[in-house]
Amino acid sequence: MAAQDEGEALARNLPQILTQEYDGDYSVVVIDESSTDNTADVLDALKAENQRLYTTFVPKYHFQRNPRRLALSLGVKAAKSDWIVVVEPTTPITSAQWLQELAPFAQEPAVLMTGYINRKSGDVRLRTFDELSPAKGIISKTERWRSTKGGRWKTRLIPGTGYDFIAVRHSLGHELLKFFEIP
Repeated sequence: MAAQDEGEALARNLPQILTQEYDGDYSVVVIDESSTDNTADVLDALKAENQRLYTTFVPKYHFQRNPRRLALSLGVKAAKSDWIVVVEPTTPITSAQWLQELAPFAQEPAVLMTGYINRKSGDVRLRTFDELSPAKGIISKTERWRSTKGGRWKTRLIPGTGYDFIAVRHSLGHELLKFFEIP
Protein backbone atom coordinates (compact mmCIF):
# COMPACT_ATOMS: atom_id res chain seq x y z
CA MET A 1 0.00 0.00 0.00
CA ALA A 2 1.40 3.37 -1.02
CA ALA A 3 0.11 6.33 0.99
CA GLN A 4 0.58 10.05 0.58
CA ASP A 5 -1.39 12.34 2.89
CA GLU A 6 -3.88 9.54 3.57
CA GLY A 7 -3.89 9.59 7.40
CA GLU A 8 -7.68 9.71 7.68
CA ALA A 9 -8.20 6.91 5.15
CA LEU A 10 -5.53 4.75 6.81
CA ALA A 11 -7.14 5.21 10.23
CA ARG A 12 -10.49 4.18 8.77
CA ASN A 13 -9.51 1.31 6.43
CA LEU A 14 -6.17 -0.18 7.52
CA PRO A 15 -7.57 -1.85 10.69
CA GLN A 16 -9.95 -3.82 8.42
CA ILE A 17 -6.96 -5.20 6.52
CA LEU A 18 -4.88 -5.88 9.63
CA THR A 19 -7.64 -7.95 11.25
CA GLN A 20 -8.52 -10.27 8.38
CA GLU A 21 -9.70 -13.78 9.27
CA TYR A 22 -7.23 -15.62 7.10
CA ASP A 23 -5.96 -19.20 7.46
CA GLY A 24 -2.44 -18.33 6.32
CA ASP A 25 0.09 -15.85 7.56
CA TYR A 26 0.21 -12.42 5.97
CA SER A 27 1.76 -9.04 6.53
CA VAL A 28 0.76 -5.53 5.52
CA VAL A 29 3.38 -3.21 4.04
CA VAL A 30 2.65 0.51 3.89
CA ILE A 31 5.02 2.92 2.19
CA ASP A 32 4.58 6.56 3.21
CA GLU A 33 5.31 8.85 0.24
CA SER A 34 6.56 11.85 2.27
CA SER A 35 3.16 12.72 3.71
CA THR A 36 2.63 16.11 5.29
CA ASP A 37 -0.52 15.21 7.24
CA ASN A 38 -0.90 12.80 10.17
CA THR A 39 -0.11 9.67 8.10
CA ALA A 40 3.11 8.90 10.04
CA ASP A 41 1.31 9.25 13.40
CA VAL A 42 -1.54 6.98 12.30
CA LEU A 43 0.92 4.36 11.04
CA ASP A 44 2.95 4.52 14.27
CA ALA A 45 -0.21 4.02 16.37
CA LEU A 46 -1.41 1.09 14.25
CA LYS A 47 2.06 -0.46 14.22
CA ALA A 48 2.16 -0.40 18.03
CA GLU A 49 -1.09 -2.40 18.06
CA ASN A 50 -0.35 -4.90 15.30
CA GLN A 51 2.79 -6.87 14.47
CA ARG A 52 1.54 -7.59 10.94
CA LEU A 53 2.20 -4.00 9.93
CA TYR A 54 5.52 -2.98 8.38
CA THR A 55 6.03 0.63 7.36
CA THR A 56 8.73 2.58 5.63
CA PHE A 57 9.01 5.96 4.02
CA VAL A 58 10.09 7.44 0.70
CA PRO A 59 11.81 10.82 1.00
CA LYS A 60 10.51 13.50 -1.32
CA TYR A 61 12.78 14.18 -4.27
CA HIS A 62 12.09 16.75 -6.94
CA PHE A 63 13.33 14.50 -9.71
CA GLN A 64 10.98 11.56 -9.13
CA ARG A 65 8.80 10.98 -12.17
CA ASN A 66 6.64 8.33 -10.60
CA PRO A 67 6.81 8.33 -6.78
CA ARG A 68 3.87 5.91 -6.58
CA ARG A 69 5.74 3.33 -8.63
CA LEU A 70 8.84 3.80 -6.45
CA ALA A 71 6.78 3.31 -3.30
CA LEU A 72 5.14 0.17 -4.68
CA SER A 73 8.55 -1.14 -5.75
CA LEU A 74 9.76 -0.81 -2.16
CA GLY A 75 6.61 -2.62 -1.03
CA VAL A 76 7.26 -5.51 -3.44
CA LYS A 77 10.82 -5.78 -2.10
CA ALA A 78 9.55 -5.84 1.50
CA ALA A 79 6.83 -8.43 0.84
CA LYS A 80 7.53 -11.98 1.94
CA SER A 81 4.50 -14.00 0.82
CA ASP A 82 3.83 -15.81 -2.45
CA TRP A 83 1.14 -13.30 -3.43
CA ILE A 84 1.12 -9.52 -3.15
CA VAL A 85 -2.11 -7.53 -2.97
CA VAL A 86 -1.86 -3.87 -4.00
CA VAL A 87 -4.68 -1.85 -2.49
CA GLU A 88 -5.11 1.86 -1.80
CA PRO A 89 -5.69 3.35 1.65
CA THR A 90 -9.03 4.75 0.45
CA THR A 91 -10.42 1.32 -0.50
CA PRO A 92 -12.86 0.07 2.13
CA ILE A 93 -12.49 -3.64 2.82
CA THR A 94 -16.03 -4.68 3.70
CA SER A 95 -15.44 -8.29 4.73
CA ALA A 96 -13.31 -9.78 7.50
CA GLN A 97 -12.79 -12.78 5.17
CA TRP A 98 -11.69 -10.76 2.14
CA LEU A 99 -8.23 -12.39 1.91
CA GLN A 100 -9.70 -15.83 2.57
CA GLU A 101 -12.18 -15.28 -0.26
CA LEU A 102 -9.33 -14.47 -2.66
CA ALA A 103 -7.29 -17.58 -1.76
CA PRO A 104 -9.18 -20.12 -3.94
CA PHE A 105 -8.49 -17.99 -7.02
CA ALA A 106 -4.75 -17.81 -6.28
CA GLN A 107 -4.11 -21.23 -7.78
CA GLU A 108 -2.11 -22.24 -10.85
CA PRO A 109 -2.26 -21.13 -13.61
CA ALA A 110 -3.41 -17.72 -12.27
CA VAL A 111 -0.62 -15.16 -11.90
CA LEU A 112 -2.67 -11.97 -11.46
CA MET A 113 -6.12 -10.88 -10.32
CA THR A 114 -7.86 -7.55 -10.50
CA GLY A 115 -10.78 -7.02 -8.18
CA TYR A 116 -13.60 -4.59 -7.66
CA ILE A 117 -15.45 -4.29 -4.32
CA ASN A 118 -19.11 -3.30 -4.56
CA ARG A 119 -19.51 -0.45 -2.05
CA LYS A 120 -23.14 -1.33 -1.23
CA SER A 121 -23.16 -5.13 -1.03
CA GLY A 122 -19.49 -5.80 -0.27
CA ASP A 123 -19.37 -8.38 -3.06
CA VAL A 124 -16.04 -8.81 -4.80
CA ARG A 125 -15.76 -9.18 -8.57
CA LEU A 126 -12.53 -10.75 -9.73
CA ARG A 127 -10.79 -11.13 -13.04
CA THR A 128 -8.00 -13.67 -13.11
CA PHE A 129 -5.19 -13.77 -15.61
CA ASP A 130 -2.88 -16.66 -16.50
CA GLU A 131 -0.22 -14.23 -17.71
CA LEU A 132 0.53 -10.54 -17.20
CA SER A 133 0.28 -9.22 -20.75
CA PRO A 134 -3.55 -9.31 -21.09
CA ALA A 135 -3.85 -7.18 -17.93
CA LYS A 136 -1.40 -4.53 -19.14
CA GLY A 137 -4.01 -2.45 -20.95
CA ILE A 138 -6.45 -2.48 -18.05
CA ILE A 139 -3.82 -1.50 -15.49
CA SER A 140 -2.08 1.10 -17.65
CA LYS A 141 -5.34 2.77 -18.68
CA THR A 142 -6.70 2.78 -15.13
CA GLU A 143 -3.50 4.25 -13.67
CA ARG A 144 -3.33 6.88 -16.41
CA TRP A 145 -7.00 7.76 -15.82
CA ARG A 146 -6.39 8.10 -12.09
CA SER A 147 -3.40 10.35 -12.60
CA THR A 148 -5.36 12.73 -14.86
CA LYS A 149 -8.30 13.04 -12.48
CA GLY A 150 -6.19 14.57 -9.72
CA GLY A 151 -7.09 11.77 -7.34
CA ARG A 152 -4.78 8.98 -6.37
CA TRP A 153 -7.29 6.16 -6.41
CA LYS A 154 -10.59 7.00 -8.00
CA THR A 155 -12.00 3.72 -9.20
CA ARG A 156 -13.54 3.60 -12.62
CA LEU A 157 -17.00 2.20 -12.27
CA ILE A 158 -17.11 0.77 -15.77
CA PRO A 159 -17.03 -3.02 -15.30
CA GLY A 160 -13.87 -4.67 -16.57
CA THR A 161 -11.86 -1.48 -16.91
CA GLY A 162 -11.08 -0.48 -13.34
CA TYR A 163 -10.21 -2.18 -10.10
CA ASP A 164 -9.95 -1.60 -6.37
CA PHE A 165 -7.05 -3.98 -5.88
CA ILE A 166 -4.53 -6.08 -7.76
CA ALA A 167 -3.19 -9.41 -6.54
CA VAL A 168 -0.05 -10.73 -8.23
CA ARG A 169 2.43 -13.53 -7.64
CA HIS A 170 5.43 -12.18 -5.76
CA SER A 171 7.80 -13.39 -8.47
CA LEU A 172 6.04 -11.09 -10.97
CA GLY A 173 5.63 -8.06 -8.72
CA HIS A 174 8.32 -5.95 -10.37
CA GLU A 175 7.10 -6.94 -13.86
CA LEU A 176 3.63 -5.70 -12.89
CA LEU A 177 5.03 -2.32 -11.84
CA LYS A 178 6.11 -1.65 -15.43
CA PHE A 179 2.38 -1.23 -16.17
CA PHE A 180 2.37 1.72 -13.73
CA GLU A 181 4.57 3.83 -16.01
CA ILE A 182 2.65 7.01 -16.59
CA PRO A 183 4.07 9.39 -19.21
